[in-house]
Amino acid sequence: MMGLWTLLVACQPEPTGLVNGDISSIRVEPTEMTLVTTPDEPAQADFIAYATMADGTEIEMDLLSWKVSNFSAGDIDEDGLFESVDTNGGITDIIAQSFGVEGSARVTVIFTEDVLTEGLPETVPSEFKAASIATDEALVMTYPMNDVIIPRNLEGLGFSWDDASSAATTLYRLHFQSEITDISVYTDSSTWMSNSDLWEMISASNRDGKVTVSVSAGDWNGSTLDNVREGPLINIQVNRFDARGSVLYWGIVEQSASIMRIPIGTTESEQFWTCEGNNCCIGCHALSEDADRMAITHNGGKFSVIDVSVPDQPEEVIPVTVDHSNHAAFKAMSPSGEFMLGTDGPTLILYDLIQGVRIKEFQYPQPISHPDWSPDGSQVTFVRVTGSAASDMEFKGGEIVQVDFNEDNLTLDNEVVLKARDATYNYYYPAYSPDGEWIVYNRSQNEFPRTDGHMGCYAAPDAEVWLMSRDGSIDLRLDNANADGAIQNSYPRWGPLPDDDVLWLAFSSRREYPIDPSMDPQIWIVGVNPELAKQGLDPSATPLWLPGQSVFNDNHLPVWWSK
Repeated sequence: MMGLWTLLVACQPEPTGLVNGDISSIRVEPTEMTLVTTPDEPAQADFIAYATMADGTEIEMDLLSWKVSNFSAGDIDEDGLFESVDTNGGITDIIAQSFGVEGSARVTVIFTEDVLTEGLPETVPSEFKAASIATDEALVMTYPMNDVIIPRNLEGLGFSWDDASSAATTLYRLHFQSEITDISVYTDSSTWMSNSDLWEMISASNRDGKVTVSVSAGDWNGSTLDNVREGPLINIQVNRFDARGSVLYWGIVEQSASIMRIPIGTTESEQFWTCEGNNCCIGCHALSEDADRMAITHNGGKFSVIDVSVPDQPEEVIPVTVDHSNHAAFKAMSPSGEFMLGTDGPTLILYDLIQGVRIKEFQYPQPISHPDWSPDGSQVTFVRVTGSAASDMEFKGGEIVQVDFNEDNLTLDNEVVLKARDATYNYYYPAYSPDGEWIVYNRSQNEFPRTDGHMGCYAAPDAEVWLMSRDGSIDLRLDNANADGAIQNSYPRWGPLPDDDVLWLAFSSRREYPIDPSMDPQIWIVGVNPELAKQGLDPSATPLWLPGQSVFNDNHLPVWWSK
């Protein structure tokens, strides 16, 4: 009803006896105010407007229009009574207007809430807030990592911390705080799982979605807290838009290699596609968004094509054959969905994607692998293998090449080497960003010591994620995304183009997920800010574990789909 009041008041006549030009300025009191709101308990405040007349005198105004600049923080009625919302914080201007003259005041609404996990006494929040708190550097947040960027629709983000002084009676306070947010979670555990409601509230109310998170600990004796300590805080940024689509990745279900799917915003994986029979391995999958087609390699060689127009009912439309007519390991689909490029040793094969038949072959003196098609369809990037190779996914001396695709005569022209062969490093897995301006790729050493019997790029322990501009003039290691150590940061692939300045990237990594540790590779996602890359700065945030995976599976080859 407050929005209706505002509209009604705006239509009322101006104060009797005043004419245009009588009022030189309007002052609103109080000029600044901070209000605290809690669930189901909105805050209120009265505002008064004073007009300075042309002759310098000042009068209190009783007939004028009131409005707010930000309805997500609250609204104001015709008498100047402001009432906040009770679901989130916010900042709004209170505006008084008469005869085209305006005056304003600023209101900051702080949303505060105490969340107690099951079984904790109602007095715990007041005990923590009243306590004298000591700094404890040994009380450390282990997940998420500092400066992570998360989508506002992320479900199941876990928090975990280590406490060197933990005891059976220790209680914890997880504190989320910003200019307009003050939320505390109280628990007797060293982990806590959030939901998307929290992030949607924070992203809606906080500028840039920035919030600090800290953890405090205290010894509970049944009625009071002793030895209350607080560890170092971390910073989180909640993106103001959702991350769209789902991630399709290679995983194992009941000892069967499968393509798994996790829609962003859910916490449960689903088996998307698998193959029949024993000793069957599918992977190296590629998608065409426009054609609703997915190509999947079987046992490292021949491929089949799947209709994915109905995500819950994928259907094979071109089956795998016993001959080599559809032999291709790594593949790339044109944006239109009309063509597909596949690799077979030194041959780059152009397929009619709809029919699944070869229409042209491009022969090279050296093996070719890892093709990717630019979003505008005009260029293709791939890896040329200049060193020894066991297969198109296990080689040394890879260099990244870019060519123009001429759709009229089906040619690949104007070859440019973006990352030339290197005696030390191997370059591979290139992928265009959804805006077409960037290419992400992997780098690893050619001769990194290994004990798994493999060579080159295959599951390279020292694999790192790098980013270069499409013309190769900017080339950066994604330091925050990679972290330190040999943790196999492999096969990076982009998410759909978001409605924001952050691009999303998925990759597999052996880094530890502290809430549920595993030695198997897991899918991680990371926000990338291209504007920082243009300045020569690391554009990556710290990554987050994709909720919903089985940590006991070897999860890799993530392909981000818009559905």
